[in-house]
Amino acid sequence: PFQPFTAWGALAFWIMIILFNGFAVFTTGRWSIDDFVTAYVGIPIYFAFYFFWKIFKRTSWVKPADADIWTGKAALDNEVWPEQIPRNILEKIWFWIA
Repeated sequence: PFQPFTAWGALAFWIMIILFNGFAVFTTGRWSIDDFVTAYVGIPIYFAFYFFWKIFKRTSWVKPADADIWTGKAALDNEVWPEQIPRNILEKIWFWIA
């Protein structure tokens, strides 16, 4: 019910986590190129994989308003999943959560 605000909040939270991940490197007397690379190497790797996939598979950019999210939905809605009975207390807790 709180969309899209919760999605934007989660995005801001994860960007903050990613940027402040290696903050200790920037404090006085703690600079180390090894620590800097270790903390922030994931960012360029993510973008490299993303653009590699876009180029390799030649996928096009789709506007969210034009994305087809309804094809096949009726078949998935008609799918009947068997009832799972928990075998122990941990499964009871997990089935309650999930």
